[in-house]
Amino acid sequence: MVALPQPVVSAINQHDFYLITNSENQENQVIKHRTLRAIYSMRALSWPNCDQLTVFVLPDDAPTHGQFCINVLKILPHYLRKNWDRLILAGKSGGPIRVSDFKEMK
Repeated sequence: MVALPQPVVSAINQHDFYLITNSENQENQVIKHRTLRAIYSMRALSWPNCDQLTVFVLPDDAPTHGQFCINVLKILPHYLRKNWDRLILAGKSGGPIRVSDFKEMK
């Protein structure tokens, strides 16, 4: 059995949301708001050290997803979805990986 690296959890501003990154990620630091928005809008596809980014999201109708989009990313969830769909249709990105719950996300 292969042991998976433990995630690194970082608080995001005053809200009860956390950004979880792989513990082997060399970019374990404070992530600026504009960088976080670039990651979730799929404009940023890699870390500064060129390691690939993989974005996981809860379902669009999950209340926590909506709260994260509005309170942290400062964007309405349907605008984020529209952006993902446009990138997917253009063949520029596969979009984020959708997970069903927090356990699957971790």
